[in-house]
Amino acid sequence: MTRTAGAGLALIGLCSCDPIKPMPDDLPCREAGYAIAARTAECTGDAALGQARYEDYRARYSCILWEADDPALRDSSNPGPEDLFSCAFTLRNIACEVALDLGDDIDGWLSLDPGCTWVAQPKGAGR
Repeated sequence: MTRTAGAGLALIGLCSCDPIKPMPDDLPCREAGYAIAARTAECTGDAALGQARYEDYRARYSCILWEADDPALRDSSNPGPEDLFSCAFTLRNIACEVALDLGDDIDGWLSLDPGCTWVAQPKGAGR
């Protein structure tokens, strides 16, 4: 096989892959909950408490569902798709002193980053 033919077959192989699947529409919301759980577990040493806070978050809040190509995310007054993860990033990186002070106050956790209002809302609230 010639070098050119081998390169052509490699190119065909690369182009025949399945397309990249978009992110799940509730991923930013789930990541915020995971961040609360992880930071709780790290700061308290209690994984069960972290899990309980995640379950409380999911029981009290509904995820705001976003498609990555949602036109609202292209409006300059709204966050872009990458900004939907600012909530989780902030919560995952708060100081342990803050996490310990917040404790079970899920509303307090979510008030730490304005992006949290874009990913979760109290159950029963409309988007």
